[in-house]
Amino acid sequence: MNAPDVILIIEDNETDQYVARRRLTKRWPNATVVAACDGVEAIAYLDSGSTLPDLILLDINMPRMGGHDFLAAWFGGRAIKIPIVVMLTSSTQEEDRRRSSRHPNVRGYPTKPIDKQDLEDLSAVLQAGIAVSGDRAA
Repeated sequence: MNAPDVILIIEDNETDQYVARRRLTKRWPNATVVAACDGVEAIAYLDSGSTLPDLILLDINMPRMGGHDFLAAWFGGRAIKIPIVVMLTSSTQEEDRRRSSRHPNVRGYPTKPIDKQDLEDLSAVLQAGIAVSGDRAA
């Protein structure tokens, strides 16, 4: 895949959401970027029948439903084409990184704010469908 058609940002902080959206649309101007403020809102969007995203940028710490709970709730037992997930977080906790890397759809763990190198890494992940920067491959 050269470029994602749909990107879902799951992020409760409006500033982080704005920065990610702006940088993603600059990198992939034809992509549709959708945002959800937490896992509950993201699941509602995904269950709405909208086009599934090719890429999900997922924060860990959010109200109502955080990133790890979202992964368990959305991906548990679904027989669908699963998008690539990248944890976009401010967490530097090694346990969060380990827990994220155990999920088969998580392909990266950049920290906020997303930067130019992160976008290059995302491009590589989308192109190859594999992990970069030492993160776990599918």
